[in-house]
Amino acid sequence: MRRDPRFTLQFLHGVPTLLPFGQAVADHRQGVQLDEAGVFLWNALADEPSREELLARFLQFSEVTPEEALQAEQDLDSFLSQLTAFRILTPEAPSGGAACWSVKIAGLRVSLAGDPAWIPQEFAPFREETPGTPDQTITLTDREPVFPRGGELLLRTEELELLRTEDRWVILFPASSRVAQGEVSLDGREAWFFVRPCFTPEETSALREELFHAIRPVFLLRARQWGVFALHGVSLGYRDRAWLFSASSGTGKSTHARLWEESFGVRQLNGDLALLAFRDADGRETPETLWLQPGPWCGTSGIFTTETVPVGGITLLARGAEDWLEALSPDRKQLMLANRLISPFWTREMLEANLAFARQVTDRLPLWRLHCTMDPHAARVMKDEIDRWVEST
Repeated sequence: MRRDPRFTLQFLHGVPTLLPFGQAVADHRQGVQLDEAGVFLWNALADEPSREELLARFLQFSEVTPEEALQAEQDLDSFLSQLTAFRILTPEAPSGGAACWSVKIAGLRVSLAGDPAWIPQEFAPFREETPGTPDQTITLTDREPVFPRGGELLLRTEELELLRTEDRWVILFPASSRVAQGEVSLDGREAWFFVRPCFTPEETSALREELFHAIRPVFLLRARQWGVFALHGVSLGYRDRAWLFSASSGTGKSTHARLWEESFGVRQLNGDLALLAFRDADGRETPETLWLQPGPWCGTSGIFTTETVPVGGITLLARGAEDWLEALSPDRKQLMLANRLISPFWTREMLEANLAFARQVTDRLPLWRLHCTMDPHAARVMKDEIDRWVEST
C-alpha cells in the first residue's frame, strides 16, 4: 500500500492531521484528522507494507489480546478504507500483479508493463503470445514523477509540452487528467508513464484512453529509427493496394472514404493514421515498395488493419467548388507530404528525416492533389485517375 506523497502529517495544536499540498490542493483534496493509532499506521505505511505486514505491526502496537484481534483487524480495514476513499492511499495492485504485454506494431515489438487494468485494450489485437526481445519497453507506474530541472523546452501545445534533458525526453500532458508525465530515453528504447492513482472504474477507463494517445508519439519516436513514419490520413484497399487520402482535420477525408465505400464498395484499412515503411511483413527492406504497416491508432473511426499492404499512391485532399486534379512540382510534393507526416519533428534532425522520407516516397509513388466537393463525383474522378495510373504501369 502506498501513501500519496502530496499529503503530509502535521500537528495542529497537538491534533495530528493529514494535509494536502501542491497538486493535491489544486485538485481540491481533503485533509483527515488522525488519532494515536492513525499516526502509527500512517508512519508504518512509509515503507509500503502489504496489508498482512501492516496488520502484524498494528497488532503488536495495539497490544491486544487474541480475543480483541478480530476487532483490531476490522479497525485497520476501516482506517485503510477511509484513506482510500479520500484518495490518500493507493490500494495494493490486483492479484494478477503487473502485466507485461508484448505487442507488435509496424514490425516493432513493444513491451507494455504495468497494472493490467491500465493497459489500453486497443493493443489487444496486436498482442504476441510468445514475445521476443523488445525494441521498446514502456513502463506504466503510479509513482510520483520528479519534475526535471535544467530541461530545455522544445515544444508546447494545448495537449503536450516537451522538454529535453541530458539523457531523456520529458513529456507533460496539460490536458490530461490521469497521465501526469512521460519520460523517454533519447533513443526511444525505454519509456515511463507516471499516472495518477485510479479509485473508480470511470477513472481507470479515462486513464486507458489517455495512455493510448500518449503512447503514440513515444512509439513514433522509436519507430522512425526503423524507417517507420506516420501519415495523418485514411487508407482504402483497392486493386490489391492501399491508397492513402490525407488532409487537414475537417477537410473531408472521412467523407471521401465514405463516398468510395458507398459508390464502389471499397473498404477502409485505417480511418485516421497510416504507418508507412519501405519494409515488408517479414521485415525485409524493399527500397522500391512502400508498405502500409499494421497499427492500432485510427482516430474515432475504430477501423484499423493488422495486415501489411503495399501502397499504390497518395492523394492530398483540398476543398473545392469543383472536382479537379492539380499538377504539383517535385519540391511541392515533397514539402506537402512532409507537412502531413505526424512523426516527431522535435529537432532539426527529425525534420530532415521527415523530409528525406517524403522525398523517398514521392520519388517512387504517385502523389496527387485533388480539389474536391463532397459529391460522389469526386470519388469517381479520383478512381478514374488511379485506374489510369495502375493500368499504365
